Amino acid sequence: MGYCYYYMQDYGQAATIYEQLTNVCPDVQEYKVYHAQSLYKAGMYAEATKSALNVDSSDASGHRGQVLWSPPDVLCSCWRFCVLDAAPASRDQV
Repeated sequence: MGYCYYYMQDYGQAATIYEQLTNVCPDVQEYKVYHAQSLYKAGMYAEATKSALNVDSSDASGHRGQVLWSPPDVLCSCWRFCVLDAAPASRDQV
């Protein structure tokens, strides 16, 4: 459900679902990353930062060799996407 809310751009509801998932499954790091990303996209930057600091990027167990991003990388990637990708669209509209 969190995935669906996120891609419907209902980031607040996605954050709520991912927060519930992190409480039920505290060892699943992806839920923590998605929670932080959802908070960030919802404009809840302080909460997103706090949530991102809970991600254990060194825990790759059960991730089929996939290494998770570190919390600063998650937030920096979101910022770059939101700010830098939006800049060309804003210039075209002028």
